Amino acid sequence: MEFTNDNITDFISGMISLGGGDYVEAGPEKFVMMKSGKNHEGVLEDGTTRKFAVYGTTAPNVIVINPFAEGESNSSRENWFYRSRNLWLATLVRKCVLTVLEVGVRAHARKQEEQKDDKKFVKYLGKYAHNCTAKTMEDFKKIAPVAKPTEFFNIYYSKSKCTAEVKCNLFRDSTRKSFPNVTDATWEALQAVVLKVLGVKDLNEFTFKTDSMNIPVLHSFTNVYLQIFDNMHDIMKLVGIENIETDKIRSHLPMLEAYHQRAKWCSSVSSVVSTEEAQKAAPSKSAIPSALGATAPAVWNTGLPAALSQSIQPAAYTPPQALPAALGATNAPVAPLPACMMQQPVMQPQMMQPSMLPSSLAAQQPSLPAVLRMNMF
Repeated sequence: MEFTNDNITDFISGMISLGGGDYVEAGPEKFVMMKSGKNHEGVLEDGTTRKFAVYGTTAPNVIVINPFAEGESNSSRENWFYRSRNLWLATLVRKCVLTVLEVGVRAHARKQEEQKDDKKFVKYLGKYAHNCTAKTMEDFKKIAPVAKPTEFFNIYYSKSKCTAEVKCNLFRDSTRKSFPNVTDATWEALQAVVLKVLGVKDLNEFTFKTDSMNIPVLHSFTNVYLQIFDNMHDIMKLVGIENIETDKIRSHLPMLEAYHQRAKWCSSVSSVVSTEEAQKAAPSKSAIPSALGATAPAVWNTGLPAALSQSIQPAAYTPPQALPAALGATNAPVAPLPACMMQQPVMQPQMMQPSMLPSSLAAQQPSLPAVLRMNMF
């Protein structure tokens, strides 16, 4: 099946905009924007700030968001794409659960006036409809803090099992031990509500085992991500969450491997975060509407370790007409290339044979720095 770079961009843009948070600007620069209209930006180790843009951008000096570069970077796990999607999804799940609990509190109090759509939320409370108190809701807020939504809920990729799985701290024994004052009845009610909101009887129903050898993280993560949105479609609509349809994104799934073959060379080295740096990075500004009551990062520390960042700059693009005539330059107009294509040559690494190198260099093949050899997970 034929496709264009626009199809690849549409898939990435669709994933970023799903759920009504961030979006990708329609212009040729394809900047990644917050709902507020501000640009998403990354701060490099040297203090340089660069805007985020998705694959296909024509803008120079940007951090290219391209999940198809999997395996070409040293850490897909700490890539902004996955971090931001997990952050936004966790915020939406938390918002939906909190809304259900608020309905339960009103039902339990009885003196409070019922709001317009309260009856539509009752099915998510089940038998706990009249047992949900204000303390139940306050306990949930402590267990799922607004400032750290991904500690409450996230999609995790297991490299050893080649699966993407849903993790929720409400179902961990360690979390239960951390909140000894929360009663067994409250734990039972909160777990039941979360499962109802997610539309499953067990979190294992979301587990997806990938058969992709090239993009295992993207393939499995995307399938779980879309399944959660499909399961939560009705309650998200009730809560007022925008852009929750997944059909258009799903139409791209059969083409992901083909997209990878074309787009994998387009990556921005400055968009990679090492494991050590990722542990230091923390959300600092809100990129989520105040109505959802959560905090998301507006600025991420996405720099390489200092030892590798001193002399890495995007290669300058020289138009063919600026070349000497002896090298075959012409005066014909040249269409602008996407910025990411100016930064890296498209060539297969295995095509470079030792015999093609000068004899003085063919004898040794330097190893990569450790930070670039680290496992993706």
